[in-house]
Amino acid sequence: SCNCFKEDEDEDGWAIEAIPQSVLSHLKSVQVENFYGSKNELYLVEVLLKIAKALEKITIISSSELLEDPKKQIEVAKHLLAAPRESTCVINFS
Repeated sequence: SCNCFKEDEDEDGWAIEAIPQSVLSHLKSVQVENFYGSKNELYLVEVLLKIAKALEKITIISSSELLEDPKKQIEVAKHLLAAPRESTCVINFS
């Protein structure tokens, strides 16, 4: 388990902490729970897709709010599926 966000004083209220390259180079699977599709959540997934070379699978478990908004679900899925990737990982949405 990696808590990659911490509260900060920036305009969004959150700042990403550095994830060691040694972790990213071996990371094979990620599960993001209670995902709503916020700017910070999208950014985290985009960063992982872009720099985690060994990544095989990202599982995104939607929040109840996202599950109630089919239009946003489609927008989020399209956005993440179009994001540049360093690996050939699969993105699973649930």
